[in-house]
Amino acid sequence: MEKSTVMEKSMEKSMEKSMEKSMEKSIDTTQIVRPLARPLSRRIYLAVGFVCVGLGVLGIPLPLLPTTPFLLLAAYCFARGSDRWYRWLMSHQVLSPYILAFREKRGLTRHQKWRIAGLVTLTLLVTGAFSPYWQGRALAVFIWSTSMIGLYFTKPSLRE
Repeated sequence: MEKSTVMEKSMEKSMEKSMEKSMEKSIDTTQIVRPLARPLSRRIYLAVGFVCVGLGVLGIPLPLLPTTPFLLLAAYCFARGSDRWYRWLMSHQVLSPYILAFREKRGLTRHQKWRIAGLVTLTLLVTGAFSPYWQGRALAVFIWSTSMIGLYFTKPSLRE
């Protein structure tokens, strides 16, 4: 009986160490801001963080709602409100690349650029199609062309 409990404890410790090592690799813990002391402030930060995560997730498919600023604000709020939720956000498979790319001042991947270009094109095609005046269509074409030039020629492309 004692051997099985000793083995279980050693397995638990090794699992905890491996989880800590994997978390250390994915999260730079030196940049975590410690939670505030007051519980009400922590709750407010958590609430704002969850709202920002929701808006950031909505911003992924919606072209006019920005994703990265909301996720950056959510990371800040979670860092002030709860280490647990900050770690969750920074290790999330879909959401963390937006934050890490901004923090490390990297560019966008080709896939992200194509997705952005497609959504901007779709939005401006609909805008141009429903515009009753030729000036509105011309403005949509101008906005589309300048955004495509800015997207493809001023931002570096990352390898996926």
